[in-house]
Amino acid sequence: MLRKLLLTLCLFVAFGAFAQREVIYQVYPRSFYDTNKDGYGDLEGVRQKLDYLQWLGVNTILLTPIYEADDIMNYYASNWTKVDATYGAFKGYRDLIQEAHRRKMKVYLDFDLRYVTEKHDWFAKKEECKNCLLPDNNIDYVSLTGENGKTYAVNFKEAKVRGEIVKMLEYWINPTNSPIYYAGADGLRFSNVADEFEGQKNLLREFWVPVIKGIKDFRADVTVMAYPADDKAQPADFYNVGFDVVFDANLNTAIKSFDKGKIETAAFSLIRKDSMPVTKRIAVFTDDNYVGRFSTIRITDNRQVKVVSTLNLLLGGMPSVYYGQETGSVQIDELAGTEAINWSVKDSVSGNAVWFNPLTESKQMVMNKVPVDEQIRDKASACNFFREIIRNKNLQPALALGNYVLVTNTNENAISFLRVFENEKILVVVNLSDERQAVYIEPQMNLKLNNTRMLVGDESWNFKRGGRITMLPPYAIAVWRFN
Repeated sequence: MLRKLLLTLCLFVAFGAFAQREVIYQVYPRSFYDTNKDGYGDLEGVRQKLDYLQWLGVNTILLTPIYEADDIMNYYASNWTKVDATYGAFKGYRDLIQEAHRRKMKVYLDFDLRYVTEKHDWFAKKEECKNCLLPDNNIDYVSLTGENGKTYAVNFKEAKVRGEIVKMLEYWINPTNSPIYYAGADGLRFSNVADEFEGQKNLLREFWVPVIKGIKDFRADVTVMAYPADDKAQPADFYNVGFDVVFDANLNTAIKSFDKGKIETAAFSLIRKDSMPVTKRIAVFTDDNYVGRFSTIRITDNRQVKVVSTLNLLLGGMPSVYYGQETGSVQIDELAGTEAINWSVKDSVSGNAVWFNPLTESKQMVMNKVPVDEQIRDKASACNFFREIIRNKNLQPALALGNYVLVTNTNENAISFLRVFENEKILVVVNLSDERQAVYIEPQMNLKLNNTRMLVGDESWNFKRGGRITMLPPYAIAVWRFN
């Protein structure tokens, strides 16, 4: 018993340290990189781009659902334990996991357990699981090939459903029955989690508690994440039933508002270490397939994109970025966050996925204005700025492990905060407006502003000896380390 408690404690400590160092990169494989020229991105494409992700500084990959499904995003399962054939079947999954683990990277998988299609065994073989589905609760969808389909709601109150789901998740955690989990997922994210669904109530306690316990009993160090179905519940509601990480929409909305008060309020209540249990984390995100992309064809000032990405990565918590976010990507309304990355204009070597072309108004519309290969070569590109922010996060312990501490200033258009870890302090100041701002840091915490080293920004923005004012251009980002 004592040995088990010590092991559990070690896992909690390890999770807390690594979780804060994680930079999650969420990938929609179908639109990422196409290796077999069938028009669809695949898991082999993700594997081949691990060099690029590591160049960015990413150490964790979150894959949107890769199980067999009929809808575009693969959320409505027809077979939860089979890899979508267009993604490369099981070999593509195994090869990606093994290569990621060889590079000391983690891989998380995304699931939506609410609905299954008419092709799922629970529907096709009703006699084997009579109460697994709610036949009168269904929604229609359009398949990847344009065909109409119907889904059926899962009966989360049915004991057999809970058992089958735990068994299915154990498969993804260790599909080869290896004692070292070399081909298994390191974490699981569950999308659209709620306490009520299709008339079923108290699901957090009656469904998620036993499911998470089953997962943890199988492998204690698996990270279990919740993406709430709405903003009605508080993060603590999910922490209390066993989730390790929560994707909270309130902070997402605050960051994209460019409203200093909203950002500070959300950060203060959600990110501070004393606002949550020691082993729990908030996932900080700005873009995904649910909320869309902040950087759209309607954004006229690319500097806003850098501000949002900086807050996404440096506020604290566990930053999660969406594929292509680093390129200053644009959103195409017809695709709602499933646009394909434009890797190169050279068709023979591009690997660009083109499955989405028939869905767009113009086949010339691509996700990001400047191809990735050109951005990598341009030191002033959005991609290289993104990489520089992550590089500093990885190099400075305070930016990875530090607590968020509000730093007050007198300018309503500028936000300032510290990340503090042991004896290290990092000061971040961001101009949220399109005008030049004078930012006066109010005296507090004995901050010696003339004893700093600039990590991000222009040296002309440094505090003058004895002064507490910095002059920041529109949407400027400044990061200092205290010596």
